[in-house]
Amino acid sequence: MNGPDPVDARDPRDLGELELHWSTELDRLELELMWTERLLKVAEPLDRAGWSPHQPEGPLPAHLVPRARDIVRRQADLQARLLQALAQLDQERRFTTAQPADERPRYIDLVG
Repeated sequence: MNGPDPVDARDPRDLGELELHWSTELDRLELELMWTERLLKVAEPLDRAGWSPHQPEGPLPAHLVPRARDIVRRQADLQARLLQALAQLDQERRFTTAQPADERPRYIDLVG
């Protein structure tokens, strides 16, 4: 790697804090990667051929109507949040693929 050494001539006490800060940040990034990798590993397409809506017997009891309405509201909210997340992922994908494809790190401050 070309460029200045990432560890400069700072006070050794500052270097300990700097190392802790960056170790924590790299831990966070690694956890995000692990979480995303796990999501991709377990994600399977929905088998629509094997799915059918449940057919409960009889009408919904009146005392369960508020719970059913809450479930429908939460499903709609989740659907909206998922669509928003997918749109954001698409935007980030387009941004990252538009960047130069070199090997230089874009996140680590080598100067200090």
